[in-house]
Amino acid sequence: MPAPSRGARARGEMNDPPLLKAYNALLPVARVAMAAAPLFSEKLARRRREATLSVDLAVEEVDRLRSDGRRVVLCHAASAGEFEQLKPVLRRIDRKRHIIVLSFFSPTIRDPATASDLADAACYHPLDYRREADRFFARLRPADYLITRHDLWPNHLAAARRAGARTVLINANLHARSLRLHPWARHATRALFSLLDRVLTGSERLRARLAAVIDPTRIAVTGDTRLDQVWERSRSSGGPPPLPTPFLDQRRVLVLGSVLESDERVLFEGFRRAFARPNASI
Repeated sequence: MPAPSRGARARGEMNDPPLLKAYNALLPVARVAMAAAPLFSEKLARRRREATLSVDLAVEEVDRLRSDGRRVVLCHAASAGEFEQLKPVLRRIDRKRHIIVLSFFSPTIRDPATASDLADAACYHPLDYRREADRFFARLRPADYLITRHDLWPNHLAAARRAGARTVLINANLHARSLRLHPWARHATRALFSLLDRVLTGSERLRARLAAVIDPTRIAVTGDTRLDQVWERSRSSGGPPPLPTPFLDQRRVLVLGSVLESDERVLFEGFRRAFARPNASI
């Protein structure tokens, strides 16, 4: 499918919200910086070398598979961590009815994403320029555009909607002290989130916070796929237990992960007080 015509692009630009117009007005400065960045970063240099071909190959594979009437689902994972978050979702998509395309930004995920059997095709996600975004969606023609966590790019969200794709954010999070909730930023946050058709989050607390910047009817509490992935990996590991079996048999074990020294003082004091009480439980 050809990219939108210049006239169509111009008409679309006239209808862009003011904040999106302002964002695009600043992008030429970013484009200059990104053009020079590969000179100082091997990762960005690799991305520049591989990006165009990776998209061409993904489009070729999607066009080959599309003949059987399946819908295209474009799932975006910025890097390896986001890919892990997407895996529980990818496993549950009906491959008989859908073609899965996995996009990514970082070269560190290119090889695992390309080799994964969880997607039919994988490619670099274009940088967030309007023309590139429109061309990307015109070529892939996805029915759904799925993003995880924080990786929201205004031009790609707008291009997805212009192309008729449903935009979905999973694992949505908004910290109580997030800058996005400050009075001077809230209007921009609302404008960005208005480009999402569906927002899936992990708790009622997060739903209430997100309702300050997006229509509450678009929000659903579905859990956090990061927890799903940890659970699935624990069930499928098949390896020996991380601690000696006699040690596990003799006592209750509590494992703390990603704990800072400042966290330890609070946690250990809490444990000391809790375990000092009869029949204490955590």
